[in-house]
Amino acid sequence: MIAEGLWISSRSEVYGCTPMLVAIAVGLDPAVGMLLVPLVGVVTGFGFACFGITVAAVVSTIENFNYIVSAVLTPLFLVAGTFFPIEGGPTRCGSSCSRSSPWGCGGWRSTGCRRA
Repeated sequence: MIAEGLWISSRSEVYGCTPMLVAIAVGLDPAVGMLLVPLVGVVTGFGFACFGITVAAVVSTIENFNYIVSAVLTPLFLVAGTFFPIEGGPTRCGSSCSRSSPWGCGGWRSTGCRRA
């Protein structure tokens, strides 16, 4: 179980670092905080991998995965700003996100890729 979790966490590190390296290649100025990306990727990937392995071992039928999706994954999407913009939330949630920086929390919303 540990080996599977480490394998998944190493893949999440690669998937997390590759976009950053591509962004550096196309002109993003490297910052000191970028050194934390591999560490955060490994730790987060290992946590979610262990959660997924545990759920797969505990769940008795495939239909029971619906409970996990509705109880865990849906709230993660809702509070992550996927469906509802972070800027529309309370000021304590959006105050640390820079709307002018395309590399900040605003993501696609602040890059100017909106429809006219």
